[in-house]
Order: sequence, then C-alpha cells, then structure tokens
Amino acid sequence: MSPKRSVAAASTSRMQMHRSQLTTLKSKNNPEPSKKPYNSEQPVEPLVVKVAEIDPETKKEIRYCKCGVKVGHGKYSPVELIVYKQQLFVLKKIPKHTIDKRKRIEHLKNEKAISRMLYEVAELPSFFIRLEETFVDYESVNFIFEYQPGHDLHSVMRNELTKALPKVGGKQAQAKLRKEWVRFYAAEVLVALETLHKHNIIYRDLKPDNVVIDKEGHIKLIDFGFAKHLQATNEYRTFTNCGTLGYTAPEVLLNMSQGYSFKADIWSFGIFLCEMITGSIPFEHKDVPQAIEDQITKCEICWPREVDQATRDLLAQVLVLEPNLRLSFSDIKKHRFFADLDWAKVQTRQQPNVPYVPKADVYSHFLSA
Repeated sequence: MSPKRSVAAASTSRMQMHRSQLTTLKSKNNPEPSKKPYNSEQPVEPLVVKVAEIDPETKKEIRYCKCGVKVGHGKYSPVELIVYKQQLFVLKKIPKHTIDKRKRIEHLKNEKAISRMLYEVAELPSFFIRLEETFVDYESVNFIFEYQPGHDLHSVMRNELTKALPKVGGKQAQAKLRKEWVRFYAAEVLVALETLHKHNIIYRDLKPDNVVIDKEGHIKLIDFGFAKHLQATNEYRTFTNCGTLGYTAPEVLLNMSQGYSFKADIWSFGIFLCEMITGSIPFEHKDVPQAIEDQITKCEICWPREVDQATRDLLAQVLVLEPNLRLSFSDIKKHRFFADLDWAKVQTRQQPNVPYVPKADVYSHFLSA
C-alpha cells in the first residue's frame, strides 16, 4: 500500500473523521447522523414504553422500559436510556443492515468479548464502562451498558470547565485551572490505557468523546468497537486501518504491510492531551481529511501559543513518528507535566479535588414511573 492514502481508501478501512466534519468517512449512501452533545442534567417527564424482545437465536427474553431519552449517539443510531432490572442502563443498537462486512462483525465480537473480560479482570470500580447484557432482535444487535450521569469529556471541558473558570485573575488563572482539570483526567485515562495494554488490548479510538464521567467524577472509557486483543503469534501486531482521523497514529495510516502495535495508543494519548489543553487537535486545515492525513504522516504538529513548556516537552516526546521512540507509560508518569501526582491514588480513583461531579438523580423518577 502506498504511503499516501486517499480519503476513499480511509473510508473503506473504517476510518472516522474528526468531529469538525461531523460525519464518519464512509459511503454516502449510509451517512452517519450528526453527533450532538447531550445534557444529562436536564429533567425529562416520564415517557416509559415497556418492551419485550425475544432473541431469535437463544430464545432469551429481554424485558426493559424505554424512557424516551437519548443520552448519546452511536455511529448508526441514538444511545437510549432504559430501565432494566429496576435500574437505569443505556441501550446501544447496531442495525443489522450496517453489519455487512467481515471486519464489522469482528469489531462487534471484539467489543463484547473485551467488555466482558475487562469486567472480570479489572479492579472495581474500574475506568471502563460495564457491559450488562447483549441480545439480538430481528433488526439489531443490542448492547446494554451501565448508565453514568456525566457528560463525555469533550462536553465537560467545553461546558463545565467554562462555568468553573475564575471571573478574575485573567488568562493565567484560567490556564492554571484548565491544566489542573487536564492533569486529573489525563492521568486516569493514562492508567486506563495502561491497564488495557497489560491485558494485551489495544484501544485504537481514544478521543474525548469516548471518555465519560461517572457519578463520582471519575473517567470511564466507552466504545470498544475498535479495541482488539493482540496475540503473541502475530508479534502483538495488527493491520486494520481504523479509528478516528485526527487521533490516529502515523503507522496506522502508513505501515499496513508491517502492521502496528500498542504504541499507536500512545500517539492518540498525545493528540487527546493536546486537545484537552487547547480545545483543538494540533493540525491546520482541520476540515480537510487529506490534509490531516498528510500532517499526521509527516508529523507536522501545530503548537498553539497556550501550550506551556512542560506540556510541549511531553507532547514532543509522545507525538513522534517512530513508534519505538515514543515515551512509555512509566516515562510519561515521571514527566514533569505530572509532577507531584500520586499515581497510587490515581489507580484507586482517590485523587483529591475532583473537577466535576454530575447530578446523579436527574433520571431517578423513571424508576418509579
């Protein structure tokens, strides 16, 4: 495969575009609806509809109540709030007509298997969204996940941080508070990625939209559709070009014959960190997919002025074209960007000064409806 890949090639290999384009790079005949941030703290009147689904394969009956509330948007349909087993959950539906390729089926199987495995092996409470149930109906493959009342991290940094910024003190005080928030969330995301890699799982889709805040104010990674368990027989390498354009590592775009490994997630962490600090991915021409690809594969990073020296130094050692030259997890933890951080407390979700704790009882009225 040639180093320069067209937008069409990215489309056929399941590459999503950055949110600035609002749609996934895929067939024009099956466009993705725009993803809109949701407000999980807006009370809604009960509109409960009882549903009983029969899995045609297992004959298992799944009973739940639809609440008429959309709490997010998947690639193909809304993510809805439901009442299941007298508790609040979210229902993610994947229409069967979208599951028409071998890789898409593989990704669904990976999402189920990895979500199950993480629930079994990760310390509780964990940094991963919990999968409660899966079932198939005549139209969709369905995932029931635990419900968390917080926003995704993109919305938190855009809305909640803005509310919390000091009215006095100027840009310096605002930059200090933003960095405190970023350090808190980035540290937890780093530990989550490290946990995945310890279990030989590559995530491949790290971005603020795939990080939600739980009821205690800590992060949870969601959407393991692109995650994969790497095998020693393949030298812990994989070859599929997938993820979200703008966060994807250069080797994912370039070295398809050689494949790539866990260090692709380290690159994505660097882009994630840069966006958290500056509010934007570090590339020019963000609305032109081919331009973004070219800048990634040439490692042309655009550093905004608001990036301080410590942050710039960390990013310069993470956003490196050669995967083996990127910092390891242990090196990142020792970097001065995370100076004085107690990693034992990060691991156990005991960091002080939690930036944002969502209201946990906004939808509790559905339980008695």
